[in-house]
Amino acid sequence: MQQLVLEEKWKQTISSQDLQTIEKLFQSTSKHQEGVIFTPIRHARNHRNELLCSVIIHNFTDDKLSLIGSTLQLFHNDNIIAEESFHDTRLLLQPRTSMPWTFIYPNHPYLEQHPLPTEWSIKII
Repeated sequence: MQQLVLEEKWKQTISSQDLQTIEKLFQSTSKHQEGVIFTPIRHARNHRNELLCSVIIHNFTDDKLSLIGSTLQLFHNDNIIAEESFHDTRLLLQPRTSMPWTFIYPNHPYLEQHPLPTEWSIKII
């Protein structure tokens, strides 16, 4: 059975409203899935014009998942709009767990010239 877990900093800082949103999204996306799936929560730009993409990372496998050093592509429709490697050592998920996370994509030429996409997805390459 899939379990939702929060990284320690998330536990300390998440608002009850955001936690409720994540729990509802987890409930609606955590059944009958396979592999590794990123479920979008929201996105925004910060003061440095970086794109912050919050997702629930679902590890539906029977193996530990490490995203340390992984390159993740950000898509709008079928177009890659950004690509970044992430090295945070907290990007570890136990088997059959899901965890919210925010990936930060630095200012990228596509992102500079286009508004934030309403529909987007993230994939591991």
